[in-house]
Amino acid sequence: FKIPVGGPQFTSYAPKDPPRRVAEAVSALPVGQVAGPVDAPEGFVFAKVLERLPVTLEAAESKVTKWLQVAKREALRDVYYISLQKSFDLQLDQQGMDRVLQCLQDGRDAASLSEDEQHQPVYTYRGGALDVAEALSRLLGQADRRAGVDEREIFEALRKDLRRRLVLLDARVQGLD
Repeated sequence: FKIPVGGPQFTSYAPKDPPRRVAEAVSALPVGQVAGPVDAPEGFVFAKVLERLPVTLEAAESKVTKWLQVAKREALRDVYYISLQKSFDLQLDQQGMDRVLQCLQDGRDAASLSEDEQHQPVYTYRGGALDVAEALSRLLGQADRRAGVDEREIFEALRKDLRRRLVLLDARVQGLD
């Protein structure tokens, strides 16, 4: 057991604050009620609503401004990545992706494949490609896949790698390397 020493901790929560489960549980309670146990990253939390404070525009302004800045950065990054995909003609080779997924599901690495299978492209783009062997190497190096294969997780990991590759390639083309 890990029990905090020194008495209760007082914290203010808005409904969307992290840890989300705690904030949602507390937000749903009337004043004076107790929520718990609520599963949180550091264990379980028991929380009592002592009072509800009104939120003013001034108090929320900095959080809203920060959220908008982050959202704007993410949107600009996404637009840039989409333009890179188009300018470098990024293409998915579904057979190569299927081979990667099958290897991960079977618990095999690239060494179990023929030379041709290893060099089958997963993605191609003007100036390069990501083949099955390299995709498996990157994916197997990132996490333990024995627990199962989540296709969305695989696509996301490869997308991050491709984004990095295309940004570096674009920097080279622009003479910024």
